[in-house]
Amino acid sequence: MDKINYLLDQRKTYIADIKLKNNKNNVYIWLSKIDSIINEEEKIHLYDESLRYFEKNDYIGKLSDIYISYAYYYYNKNEYTNCINIFKLALKQNAYFKSANEIANIFCAWIEIELLERNYKEALNIARLSIDINKKSYNTLYKSSTSILLYEDISLNNNLKNKNNYHTNFNLLSCMKLVSLIIDMEMNYGTIETTLNMFDFFYHSKCINVKMVLTLATYLYEKKYFNESFKVYEKALSVFHYPYVYPIYVNYINKYIQRYKDKNISYVRDLFKQAIYGNDNKTFIPKEFAKHIFLMYANFESNYGFIKKELSIYKEAIPFLEEPDKIKFYKIFISKVKQQSYKK
Repeated sequence: MDKINYLLDQRKTYIADIKLKNNKNNVYIWLSKIDSIINEEEKIHLYDESLRYFEKNDYIGKLSDIYISYAYYYYNKNEYTNCINIFKLALKQNAYFKSANEIANIFCAWIEIELLERNYKEALNIARLSIDINKKSYNTLYKSSTSILLYEDISLNNNLKNKNNYHTNFNLLSCMKLVSLIIDMEMNYGTIETTLNMFDFFYHSKCINVKMVLTLATYLYEKKYFNESFKVYEKALSVFHYPYVYPIYVNYINKYIQRYKDKNISYVRDLFKQAIYGNDNKTFIPKEFAKHIFLMYANFESNYGFIKKELSIYKEAIPFLEEPDKIKFYKIFISKVKQQSYKK
């Protein structure tokens, strides 16, 4: 009976052994085997064995998952130094990785650990390091006029003293998860200047997304950096097209009107025209977005412009609208005309 209980207790380990013998190149089978081990020394030995194996052999899955699992194993044991050493090892041996996403995952996990430890400056420095180790982005960054400011505290854990030991030929800027995290780190723990410099770098590298634009522009607006906020919107308008540009137009126009009201009516009109006809007067707004933009335009003229202009907008909108919306706009137009006739 004792033997049966022992076999049942070891069932998970035996199954993992069989799977590992049949497919040693699968990362997740190695992780399953490691997870089945209770003895700590055996677990560490198996982590090391798996990493040595994949130095010489191809793999299926993400090798970065083993490094991250290994690092978190030490972190959960309150062995912070060993945890960080695993991340450093992963970056030094990044030639074994198959994609930029794997290296990006290493950086994201490392930053997360530093945030959990409340090492905020260190987390920010690691986020910046993720750009520096990339040869392509490094050269672009430091040859451009919008270079990132120096690291705030390079003594922390000596992570950046040896940054020349880390390099990769992968383009980490293709990993939007990492790029978005870097901007978030700059907004939360950097300065306005470094945040804007980082955004400019990403903008010139063509790796910004709509969420990043809206988040940064809102952040700057709330900090009362109004001109900088509007410049972020303007740069985004030169990059994105419909349907992605729609929320950018809506937010930009609303914030601009909220800030300046009737002080720059001609510019707001130009923005609406651009949203409707495109920069080239050929890229017209899709019908599913036209209703809201035209209503915003008409409402703006109602509050700060002229009645005739407002009425002309309702007429101008008709060719751009879907059939159900055309009827609504005709009704609004007739209602507005009646109101004007009563006033006379």
